[in-house]
Amino acid sequence: MLNKIKENETLLEKINGKILAGDKKYYPFLASISSLENNNELQKEIIGSLETEGSNGKNLIKLYSLLQGMFVSIDSLYALSYILTDSKNYININQNKQLRELKYIRNDVIGHPVKRIYEDSKIGYCILKKDLVVKDSFKYYIYFNNEIKSREVKMADLITSYYEEANKLLYRLSNVKTDANEANEILQMVKKIYKKFNSDDDVSDDLLELRNLFLSLNKELTKKDNRFLWRIELLIKLNNTYADEKEYFEILEYCSGYQLSKLYEIATGEDNEIANTKKVPKSLVSFFKMLSKNDSITDTVKYLFDMTHPLFLSSYERCVDFAVRNDYQQAVKYLELIKKAYDKNDSDMVYCYGVVLKNYRKVK
Repeated sequence: MLNKIKENETLLEKINGKILAGDKKYYPFLASISSLENNNELQKEIIGSLETEGSNGKNLIKLYSLLQGMFVSIDSLYALSYILTDSKNYININQNKQLRELKYIRNDVIGHPVKRIYEDSKIGYCILKKDLVVKDSFKYYIYFNNEIKSREVKMADLITSYYEEANKLLYRLSNVKTDANEANEILQMVKKIYKKFNSDDDVSDDLLELRNLFLSLNKELTKKDNRFLWRIELLIKLNNTYADEKEYFEILEYCSGYQLSKLYEIATGEDNEIANTKKVPKSLVSFFKMLSKNDSITDTVKYLFDMTHPLFLSSYERCVDFAVRNDYQQAVKYLELIKKAYDKNDSDMVYCYGVVLKNYRKVK
């Protein structure tokens, strides 16, 4: 792990001169760099103590430092990416399971341990017993009215995951180039696909062409590294699902329209929202009506786009129960599609179906 920190330090040195004094981004840039440098020093100390058992107090200091240091550093990585590229396209940390769960762990343990609201009808109390915080791991419990959940975390796993993602991002940022011609070529291709899709033309080959074009200009990237490429892959996957899920065609088409609108927004580099012009399917109309009449369900569906979230299954069950009891049969149909993807362990399709529910106020 120490060699990963050394690599991180080298990459930060390489990036350090990219924004000069006088630029309006200079101080945000310095703040991001400083935060990441401080975290490196913190992690060196933590790594050095993973083999030695300390007192309860020292182990707790280590734990708090680890979680808060990483939490702040991930924010700094997002900020640095935006400062240097005017987008968050270069960072996709949520594709890393360990780091995606970091925010839940941090909020459980040191963010809001007392009377944390997990969903409208479910309040949990996180109890971190000092004797279960040891030199290289920790375990904590969340108590609800009628159940207890526990989680055990290896500190080395979190540290390793952080540096894997941080170093990949810093490497890309250290080599970032702004080529207006390349960006325009990609934008024109996205515009072409958007136009054809909204004319009900087949865009299968165009999506593959766009992916190949993007990869030719951004070698060695994967969908885990890049939001733009990730959304292209989502669109290809949705498109390939049409044949297997014919009864859900309208849902798939609408979800494709949502993802394409997000791809368009990334390609333009602007904050303006691009419309999803596809008709909202009946199952979603039913779902949106259900949400508009029950605020607690609205809070619950925000977990349905991430199958790794600890509240995913309980939120799904709660939504199904409410929809069945209140005769929203079309909403049940939509939920069944989400569960179908979950049972296949297909996190991409769970995301595609669930994210339009999370953002229903924007898309209805």
